[in-house]
Amino acid sequence: MKKLNFNYLILAGSLTILALQGCKKDKDLVPVPQPTVNEQENITTLRLKFTEQGTTNTFTVNYADPDGAGGNPPTSDTIKVVNGKMYDVEAMFLDESKSPAEDLTPEILEEKNDHIVCFNVVSGAVTIARTDLDDNNYEIGLTSTWTIGSTTGMGHMDITLKHQPEVKDGTCTPGETDVEAHFDILIQ
Repeated sequence: MKKLNFNYLILAGSLTILALQGCKKDKDLVPVPQPTVNEQENITTLRLKFTEQGTTNTFTVNYADPDGAGGNPPTSDTIKVVNGKMYDVEAMFLDESKSPAEDLTPEILEEKNDHIVCFNVVSGAVTIARTDLDDNNYEIGLTSTWTIGSTTGMGHMDITLKHQPEVKDGTCTPGETDVEAHFDILIQ
């Protein structure tokens, strides 16, 4: 009989300990780290500011898709450049669905190790060199130099902002597309 009571006491004590452990207060619990999610920004506008080298001549072109993919088609200005000239170009990314518009360029610059601006000249005599670098010496593309060839005529190009967290390798292959813009180019 004494042996049965002793086993009963051990069992009761174990259940009490388990019950008390199950009733810990939230403040005693160790928080489980949650993965960081980089919420994609709503980029409605890509603005390019051109400055002709050796002059103070500037002009700006825009690509805009205010209602996003699937709504109304985007609009874009024609890039009008002069053959044989060179231009310093600054890219600015905006969310114009907000009032006032939000300039997302500083955030992209802050996350420069995860972003690259890709230039795909489909037709037209334009050579583009990115002039800014991230911390790993990979190009970013928020600033660039455009060299215009000697021929005249129409062409077109695509400009894509790629988000490449932990996979940026200096190319436009990995990552996700934040925004893609199409521009016609008139070389005069």
